Amino acid sequence: MPLVVTPLVWGWLIDKLGWLEGFKIGCIYSIATALVSAFVLLFFLKETMETKIAETLSSQGFNLRVSFSEVRRYMSPSLTALMVAYCLIRFANAAVGNYYIIYANEVIGLAAFEWSLILSFQILSAIVLKIPGAWVADKFGKKKVLVISALACAPFTIVFTFSRSFVEVLIVLLLLVVAGIYYDPVHQALQADLTPRSVRGRIIMLWSIGSAVASAIGGLVGGLLYHAVGPATPFYVFTVAELVAVALLVVAVKEPLKKEA
Repeated sequence: MPLVVTPLVWGWLIDKLGWLEGFKIGCIYSIATALVSAFVLLFFLKETMETKIAETLSSQGFNLRVSFSEVRRYMSPSLTALMVAYCLIRFANAAVGNYYIIYANEVIGLAAFEWSLILSFQILSAIVLKIPGAWVADKFGKKKVLVISALACAPFTIVFTFSRSFVEVLIVLLLLVVAGIYYDPVHQALQADLTPRSVRGRIIMLWSIGSAVASAIGGLVGGLLYHAVGPATPFYVFTVAELVAVALLVVAVKEPLKKEA
């Protein structure tokens, strides 16, 4: 909930004091709140469970090659396709994530406070929509929700590039939140359904590495295209990557009849 208000404060600071001074004050605010948070944790957080000495990986005879070999054995075609689709989604989001505000400011001409209003409305919408989204996924099927979410998100970044006013940008980016808010939690739930408990931790590790690499590549590609080809280009790449992910989900992912225990 504090995130709903925070962008408004930053936007007001930047509009009143300029980008440089407003950003400096924002950084000081971040340092101060982090220190207060650390103080609260240090002096008021009490552990209620006794800690036990856990076996280390070396004491268990951990072998990286054997570990990945075991993971591959449990990587069904559906789970593999699901993870690749998620990497494409992360690639797409990283390609545009850093450039919404730049495009809005430099091309569309929005002021900092106008952008902060949009961020606040996005955060508020995400908070309100998360609970009904989980209900929809359980009722109608996780795969359907993933396909609809990615397919609905695909055109909005192109529409964003045609926006020329605060109201137009606000509407497009709110619709983007409405369409995309359910993808990540539903993906995690379906991934758990497809993964045996014995290798679930290692599958999550593999998923985390893959998504981090995809995000890094997406950020690089988005930056190169934004400056070398044109400001709108990364937003077209987003749409293409989302549609490829949708095709992969439709063709290769099958929701299990029985969830993995």
